[in-house]
Amino acid sequence: MQYDIEISEKLSRVLHIDASSLEEAIEIAEQNYNSEEIVLDWTDFHDNVVIREFDTNIQNEKDKLVGEIIEYLIKDEERHFLESGKPDNHIYTKLIKLQNFL
Repeated sequence: MQYDIEISEKLSRVLHIDASSLEEAIEIAEQNYNSEEIVLDWTDFHDNVVIREFDTNIQNEKDKLVGEIIEYLIKDEERHFLESGKPDNHIYTKLIKLQNFL
């Protein structure tokens, strides 16, 4: 019998970011990470390995549910995004990113 086993490692780093709000600090961190100004490496590993059975059914069900939620929200959020002048930190941009992962 064959089993699918998932091994995952978690890398993490605490950043000190000067910003006028928490939202701005998160946005700065996201932009720096997405532009690869921040790249996590082996020094960011903190001995938190998880080894478990990989359940494809659970992953597929999660992806399906997330997709349905995005589909439900995206049209209204796009309209609000456009009406608001396309702000950088609008939830619509996050929904698009999440949709691209599926």
